[in-house]
Amino acid sequence: MKFRILYTFMILFFAVGVSFNFSSGPANASMMDRTGSPIQGGLNCTQCHGGNNFNANLAIKLMDGNDQVAGYEPGKTYNLVFDISNGSGNPSGYGLQAIALDASQNNIGDFMNAPVNTQITDLAGFKYFEHSRLIAGNSISVEWTAPAMGSGPVTIYASGMAANGNGGNSGDGVASESLTLTEGLSSTGNLSQVDFDMSILANPVSDQLPIRIESPSGKNLNINILDLSGRVALQTQQRVAQGENIFNVEISNLNKGIYFLQMSDNEGFVTKKLLKL
Repeated sequence: MKFRILYTFMILFFAVGVSFNFSSGPANASMMDRTGSPIQGGLNCTQCHGGNNFNANLAIKLMDGNDQVAGYEPGKTYNLVFDISNGSGNPSGYGLQAIALDASQNNIGDFMNAPVNTQITDLAGFKYFEHSRLIAGNSISVEWTAPAMGSGPVTIYASGMAANGNGGNSGDGVASESLTLTEGLSSTGNLSQVDFDMSILANPVSDQLPIRIESPSGKNLNINILDLSGRVALQTQQRVAQGENIFNVEISNLNKGIYFLQMSDNEGFVTKKLLKL
């Protein structure tokens, strides 16, 4: 009986401790990755928080001043913005944990100048940007310096939470998201200057990659297909007319795997992830 009482007390103590510790950041207090990254098998905040009373959603943006960009210039400092929205209810505050990894799952780039109620935590050689206590606003940003030239694509993994502030781990809303950034020059990375819309009409794809372009004018577009290391696996050009354009790109010679389709004109580029079967 004494052992059962002691065991029950320890379980309750541990549960309260986990809830308390996570309030000061999963990596800082509990040595855990909850970003949804491959480091701990894609685990996110739903392992400890549940209920999703707030229908939470998470969006990640890389900002170069006032412009959202899809790629990074090596060595340049940007603002990473994490917007946690809730479709219902009134959260008491918000939580976040994020990490930046390259294609080989190495930590890459540098978080800097964490704002109030956030911190940059070093855990087992990985740097995390995360809350240090409940964050009042739902738009959370941190400076991020891009890695050196030749680093290839970078993926930002993040898990955000809209919390009810009851001190427990139930009734909170959790959302996870990732953003893959391609390596490129800032002069060709400005999304605000892109005047065409590009979409992939079928994904995954096999031999033919169907693409739709909506353009306000006729122009030549450069098409690059990059592998996970950032190398160009296929390169071609396409002339598009004003209005809607639908065409195929032959990709039968590519190996199976994940690639990035990058479409550019003289003003900017748009990047989409694709799976080759």
